[in-house]
Amino acid sequence: MHHNVHVKKAARILVGLECGYSCSYCCNKLPEVKARFKKLKWKDIPATIAQYDIINISGGEPLHPRNYLTTLPLIHAVKSQHKKLFVYTNLSHPDVEYLCPFVDGWNIGYHPSQTTWLDFCKRVNYFLQQDPKGVRVQVEFGQEWQIEKMLLPNTVTIKTWIRNQCFVPNETIYLLEEEE
Repeated sequence: MHHNVHVKKAARILVGLECGYSCSYCCNKLPEVKARFKKLKWKDIPATIAQYDIINISGGEPLHPRNYLTTLPLIHAVKSQHKKLFVYTNLSHPDVEYLCPFVDGWNIGYHPSQTTWLDFCKRVNYFLQQDPKGVRVQVEFGQEWQIEKMLLPNTVTIKTWIRNQCFVPNETIYLLEEEE
C-alpha cells in the first residue's frame, strides 16, 4: 500500500557571508560547501520560500549590525508564509530578544574570539529566559565547554564541530545577493 507522505523540505538562506568573526568552525568558507550555493535575488524570495516547509537563516552572522536590516525583512517574508524559521546566530546583536516571537528555534554559536565561555553562558541563560524554545549551542570540539557545560541548562543541546569537517544538512543553500 502506497501512502503519500509529506516530506518537510528545508532550505538555508545565507545573509552576509563575510561577517568578520572568523569562526574556526564556519563551514560556509569550505570549497565543498561553497560549491552548493545557489544565488538568490530579493525578487525571488517569496517564490523560493514557498517551496519549503523550513527556512534556516544563517550567514556569516545574520544579526551582525551590517546584516540586521537585511535579515529583518527576510524573517518577515518567511513568517508571512507561515513557514518554520530557525536562525543561526552568536547572539551578538543587543536586541535579538525582540525577534523571539517570530523564530521557531535558535542555533547559537560560541565565538571564543568575541567573548569568554562564562560570559557566553550568561548571555545564553538570559536569552533562554526571554525565549525558552529550542536552542542548540555550537562549539568547536575540544574547547573548554566540556568542563563547564553545567553552566547551561540541560534543555540546551550542545553540538560540536570539528574544524574543516563540517556536517551541512542535505538542504538547498541559497546565498542572498546584496542589492545593487
